[in-house]
Amino acid sequence: MIRTSEVTNRVSTSCALITLMGVTLLVLGTGLVVVAALLGANSRGLAPVEQPCAQSGQVYGVAGEAGAVYASRFAGSDCGAKINAADAWLGSLPGEIWIDRACGTVWTTNLRLSGSRVLRFVQGGTYKVTKIVLPPGQNRLSIIASGVGMTVLQAASPNTPVIQCVQSGGASDGDYVGGFSVQANALGSTGPAIDLSGCRGSTFENISYLSNGSANFGSFFRFSSSPGYCYNNRVEHPVVSGQTGPATVFLFDNNGTNSAKFNANVTYIDNVWIYLNRGIHVVFDARRSALTRIENGDIEANHAATVLIPGTLTTLSGVWLESNSTESVVGMSGSDGSSSAVHLTGNYIATPQTFAFGSGSKDWMIVGNVPAANLTVAD
Repeated sequence: MIRTSEVTNRVSTSCALITLMGVTLLVLGTGLVVVAALLGANSRGLAPVEQPCAQSGQVYGVAGEAGAVYASRFAGSDCGAKINAADAWLGSLPGEIWIDRACGTVWTTNLRLSGSRVLRFVQGGTYKVTKIVLPPGQNRLSIIASGVGMTVLQAASPNTPVIQCVQSGGASDGDYVGGFSVQANALGSTGPAIDLSGCRGSTFENISYLSNGSANFGSFFRFSSSPGYCYNNRVEHPVVSGQTGPATVFLFDNNGTNSAKFNANVTYIDNVWIYLNRGIHVVFDARRSALTRIENGDIEANHAATVLIPGTLTTLSGVWLESNSTESVVGMSGSDGSSSAVHLTGNYIATPQTFAFGSGSKDWMIVGNVPAANLTVAD
């Protein structure tokens, strides 16, 4: 534990890394260096070890804890280049890179992150970004922002995602992404805002979708095991409200391979808020998936939108369904994905609607959806 009241101040003419009892602190490049002592360390006669920084004499921000720097304090042609410079300076040390508007709100430089990082947007605003690729490896990257609607990540170019999992050289495992809105480029995109192909065991939380006038992404989230494996991912509290799209909110596909072995599997989507949108054709197209669980939330007033095309062992449970397409759940079948062993349980059927099995669908369980008078089940 660090006792922040115990500090030693001295003057340094170069930036430094201070290591004490295995804790490394990044300190200011010129002027005051703050060395925090571990509890009881001084009484045991232990002294800090100082190492020079790679770029002495330059001022680096200290974010109040070890391993955190402001990207805006580094040189670069845009914020992406500054983030890369901060990453290179951190080297093999795990650390946070803090991003504010001083870093630049438009960047097209691709990020190249070498270590375990947290990218933290500490100041709200709209940042026009090239796609941010989650690197391969375990717990390599977290992207955390100041909140939905406060921080907006807009695609700097058409037909590119905002966030993309790594799609070669391994998989992105155990990453955390959340706390912002995504927005399409003004010229739109046929692809996804967030592409989870290549992610495993990762969490995407508190992210909202924004249209750009009539311009939209083709989908909000895309799940596919081609070109990279995609399973055991979780999406918590996704929001699409008052928008003109996307055409499909959650799209499960196999990258056009027509092979079920490339479908995305074991996906958890919880506490959805999909409300008062036009231009959505399907909320969940899960036909090319297995063990997709959709639980809790409100899907309401989405003009003519089909709520769910199930896959294998798809669950829809605890969701309020109101004023969407009159056929809210539609089963389908095909060689690369079919609506079988579907569980539709405990949903509130607020307006009259139909759950339609569709040709070739089988083994559906429809239990505890109320009021039953509003629900029609059809072949």
